[in-house]
Amino acid sequence: MSSYCCWLTLCIVEQEWGRFDVVLAADCLFFRDFHEALLQLLPRLLRPHGSVLLLQPRRGDSLELFLHKMTQRGELQLVAMDQRFLSSDRS
Repeated sequence: MSSYCCWLTLCIVEQEWGRFDVVLAADCLFFRDFHEALLQLLPRLLRPHGSVLLLQPRRGDSLELFLHKMTQRGELQLVAMDQRFLSSDRS
């Protein structure tokens, strides 16, 4: 099953869709003002031991800032990062 979520509304996710084994988030980190809303939503979307596949080009320091905030919250854990996409700023 796949679904689209406007994560800025922080809808009642569990009641509308349930939880998922995998959540795919693509190109969501450029605007830093939205980091907190995404960090609140992702754990609510995942089943226990679920995974987020975050596809994010490097633009400035927004990726690093998001990962720092994620680590500070402690609800999600970075497992792997493909360094090929971090070698240069592609903005």
